Amino acid sequence: MGDQRSLVRLFGHVAIGHQHRHDDRNVSDGIPDPNSQNRDSAAIQVKLDELIRVGTARNSMVGIEHLTDDELEDIRTRCEARAKAEKAGEQTVERTGQKARRAADRIAG
Repeated sequence: MGDQRSLVRLFGHVAIGHQHRHDDRNVSDGIPDPNSQNRDSAAIQVKLDELIRVGTARNSMVGIEHLTDDELEDIRTRCEARAKAEKAGEQTVERTGQKARRAADRIAG
């Protein structure tokens, strides 16, 4: 239940932050600023990637839509690197488990 509340809270912050940027900074003389919109989209993607990676919300991701493009790219790169490292670790655990099952089967068989 706590994880669900964290997810709801994060998505609420995403929506509020997204709306705030559109209300205050994306429109100048009625014309949307595509750079701000791209940055918003990039920030939302990073947050979603992080949610997928850890399965729970991280408060450090709240508000990143206010960062520069370079700062967002740095966060994205770090998230992707952590995800790759975790995937490699999971694959190693799976291979080790398979080896252990084969060894147990040889001993039992």
